[in-house]
Amino acid sequence: HLFQSFFKKKYCDNDLASPWKKKGDVAGWLSRSAWSLALILKWRKKAFNKSNCIIWIPDFFCNATLIPLRVSNATLIFYPVTEKMVPDNHKCKELAKISPPDIFLLIHYFGKPYECRTIYDFCKSHKTWLVEDAAHVLKPSKTIGELGDFVMYSPHKHLPLPDGALLLVCESGPSNFGKKIISITGLPKSWISQLKDIEIKTLNYLKSAEKESVIWLIKRILQKFSIKKFHKSKLEFSESIYSDCSLNNIIKPKQSRISRKLLPVFIKELNSIEIKRRENQLNLDKLLFSDHRLSLADRSLSGDWSPYLSAYNIAFKDPNNVCSFIEEKLGIPVLTWPDLPPEVINDNHSHLNAWNLRHKRIYIPIHQSIRYSDYLKNCLPRKI
Repeated sequence: HLFQSFFKKKYCDNDLASPWKKKGDVAGWLSRSAWSLALILKWRKKAFNKSNCIIWIPDFFCNATLIPLRVSNATLIFYPVTEKMVPDNHKCKELAKISPPDIFLLIHYFGKPYECRTIYDFCKSHKTWLVEDAAHVLKPSKTIGELGDFVMYSPHKHLPLPDGALLLVCESGPSNFGKKIISITGLPKSWISQLKDIEIKTLNYLKSAEKESVIWLIKRILQKFSIKKFHKSKLEFSESIYSDCSLNNIIKPKQSRISRKLLPVFIKELNSIEIKRRENQLNLDKLLFSDHRLSLADRSLSGDWSPYLSAYNIAFKDPNNVCSFIEEKLGIPVLTWPDLPPEVINDNHSHLNAWNLRHKRIYIPIHQSIRYSDYLKNCLPRKI
C-alpha cells in the first residue's frame, strides 16, 4: 500500500470524498473531526449573528474532541442517552424548554446506524442544525448520512492513515440549506484558514500533523518487523475532572500529506475492508464466548453495518483483571471508551446510562489487517 501511494496522482477533495458524499454535498478534509465541530460552530455564529451558541452533546462522548469547542467559548449541554446509546427523547424535550440547542450532535456509535427521523423533526421544530457524527462509521448506509445538515466521517479510525476527517455540508437537512451552502461555509479550501483564530488559542498544545504522520509511519513500519512496545500500559477505568486534560493529544487542523497520499489506495478497498472487519469480530467472539464475565454488545445481525470496535459488556466487580487476562490471551490491547467530559463525571447521577456504559464495557480492536491465526497464535492452551 505504501509503495502504491507514491504512484497515485494528486486527488482533489471531492475525489477523495467520493465514497462518502451524496450529490449536492460540499466536502472538505481536516485532520480530526474535533475541528469539524469547531467550524460548524463558527458558521452558526456567522449565519445567525450570534456571539455564543448552545451545542447539545450526548453525555456518552469523548472529552478530547471538545477541546476546540471549549476554547471557542461554546455553551455545551450534555443530553442523556438511553441504555441503547440513543437520545432520550423525553428528557430532550424537557431540556429544550430550558436551553434549546443551536446545534445538535447525533452519534452513530461504533458504526451502528441510528434512525434519526425523530431527532430530524426535533431539530426542524427548533431551527437547530443537525450534525450526524459518523466518525465510527466506515462508509454510508441507508440510515447514515441522509438526514443531517452536516455529516462527519473519520476514515483514519478505520483505515491505516495517520489522520483524516471528512466534513460534509448537505443541502437537504432539517435546515434546508439548498444552494446557500457556500455563502454560509465558504469554499472548502478556505476552511483551514477559517480555523486560524482557534488554532492560535491552542497553539501551545497543538502538535504538527506532518510531524505526527511521520512518527505514525515509522511505528507502522516497526510493527511490520514485529517490533513492539517493551512495556504494557495498565488499563484503568479512571476519570479526570479537568476539561483540558487532553489538550496535548490534538493536532493542527490541516490533513497531512502522507494521509492524502495513502487515502486513494484504500478507497477502492472499502467493501472488502467492511467484510473483513465483520469476520474479525465473529472470530473474536468465538474466542471469547465462553467467558462468563463477558457478553456481546451491539452486533450487526444482518450484516448491514461494519463495526468500529468489538464491544463487550463486562462484570463490574473486576474489569481490570478481566482486561489483563484477555490481553495476555490474545496479545492485543483492550480499550475503554470514552474519556467522559467533566460535566458528566461531576453529575453522574443525572447521566447514569453514560456512566454505566463507560464502566461496564470494554472494546477490542478489529482492524482488517488482523488474521484469525494471529489471535490463535497468542492464545493460551486454556479456554476463557
